[in-house]
Amino acid sequence: RGASEGGSSGLGLDIAAKAAEAAGGRLVVDRSPWGGARVTMVFGPVPDGGAVDASGNGHRWPGRSGHRNASGGPPRNAA
Repeated sequence: RGASEGGSSGLGLDIAAKAAEAAGGRLVVDRSPWGGARVTMVFGPVPDGGAVDASGNGHRWPGRSGHRNASGGPPRNAA
């Protein structure tokens, strides 16, 4: 729901964009083929040393973007 419907203040995309920028990325918004909008966070290459799992278990993916879910597998929506 939009802000005019009383359901949201509209801050979500602004917060997401600032979070992406703080991590060296950006937010891309375009039309979804199913209607509505598709929002994607895009990040640059991982610095030397690889990605680190944010869960705190110390797992690393050398040379990978860190494109994994919390269990270490591919994201649920990955093809």
